[in-house]
Amino acid sequence: MALTTVLRTNVLHCDSPLKHAPLQTRRVSRRSTARWYDRKMKRLTRKLERQYRRLNTPAARTAWCIQYRSQRRLFEAKFTSFCCSTIDSCHNNPRALWRAIRQLTEPPQQSPTVKFTAHDFASFFRDKIATIRQSTASSPQPVIQPRNVPVLSHFDAVTDHEVQSLM
Repeated sequence: MALTTVLRTNVLHCDSPLKHAPLQTRRVSRRSTARWYDRKMKRLTRKLERQYRRLNTPAARTAWCIQYRSQRRLFEAKFTSFCCSTIDSCHNNPRALWRAIRQLTEPPQQSPTVKFTAHDFASFFRDKIATIRQSTASSPQPVIQPRNVPVLSHFDAVTDHEVQSLM
């Protein structure tokens, strides 16, 4: 039986995909940036890091390390300044002060999770394949020229050492 037939029978047209892939909750976390975060500084640091990884020279590494330390100092200073100014702005209002402290010390609420079933997954790919077939239905069949290549009929045995050296 051809592999495509097995896949089509067992995955795409399965009566109960939940049997093979039960429903599981996935937590999709999207990190919100802090109000004191400096995206421009982070972008420059990442640029220097990519440059160092590409060039792998001592000068590029030094530039990246100096920028990284500078970024850390800036982030710490901005975070400290933000926390102090937030707390100072609430000095006459105890309720607002406790709210500000709670917001600064507690992690943000998680966004609601999205549930996808195996059936949803199979339907997505079934629909995607149908759309592709529909959009290419009027295209002419491809002309495939046969090539004269040697047939792979056997494999040479390998040792554990050879496998480990490849990994």
